[in-house]
Amino acid sequence: MTETTRPPHTKDNSTTDARRVTLFPERGVTVLQQLERKGYRIPFQCREGYCGACRMTLIKGRVEYPEEPLAFRGANEVLACSCKVVVDVTVEFRG
Repeated sequence: MTETTRPPHTKDNSTTDARRVTLFPERGVTVLQQLERKGYRIPFQCREGYCGACRMTLIKGRVEYPEEPLAFRGANEVLACSCKVVVDVTVEFRG
């Protein structure tokens, strides 16, 4: 999988720099799960789309939600814990 930023182990995780990562469709795997497997530490609390702690910006691509999340999503925002990649995506988050 191609990443557009360095993995977190090469950079201090306490920084607030924006990171962009490209992800590809994987059956049954959420955006959050893909990012965790790559070593990123994404804030989350519920893993079901209720709290919004994992909100991030969708730069390009398309995701889907098996169940509509309850947390607010603004334009071009996704909830990483509950969406799955449909078309290759690039997401941006602070970490």
